[in-house]
Amino acid sequence: MTATAFFALIVGIVRAIPIFAGWFDQFVAYYTNQRIDEMSAENLAAIKTAIQQKDQRDLEKVLGNPNAGEPSNVGGTVIRNDLPGVHN
Repeated sequence: MTATAFFALIVGIVRAIPIFAGWFDQFVAYYTNQRIDEMSAENLAAIKTAIQQKDQRDLEKVLGNPNAGEPSNVGGTVIRNDLPGVHN
């Protein structure tokens, strides 16, 4: 059994029992809030910029990307000027 399947099984069991589901939801909310509180102000500002201004470059810089806003330069990468199946 893979780790993903095992995790899905545990979550399924927890969700099936209402009291456990409530505890699980509270734990997930607590954990998420803790992780947000631990984020640096720089990370939070970069995330807000990415969402509000639809500009991910600051977020890429915070994550340590030396080519923020530029192509990744990973071999085999194809640069597209349009989205497949999207028509103007």
